[in-house]
Amino acid sequence: MAGAMARGWAAGPGGPAEMLFCDIDAERAKALAEQVGGETRENLGALANDADVLVLAVKPAALDPVAEELGGEAPAILSVLAVTPIARQASITCAAPGP
Repeated sequence: MAGAMARGWAAGPGGPAEMLFCDIDAERAKALAEQVGGETRENLGALANDADVLVLAVKPAALDPVAEELGGEAPAILSVLAVTPIARQASITCAAPGP
């Protein structure tokens, strides 16, 4: 899902000026970054530190490990998680969910 979104943003007008990628499979992240002219980060913490918006495209079962790796700190999050309530997604950061 994230790959398709990144390729679409890179191909069309109005996409992000820069894209950063991190994946449990570092080679997959590197290949996608090369394909769309982006960069990779070694881990989610580094990605979150350098990003204005974090696109969370993981399977719902991976949400808890992702939240733990982020350590309660993340920029704005755009989630494409299926069947995952907002309250559970809000647990990724210490901040309360917005209105």
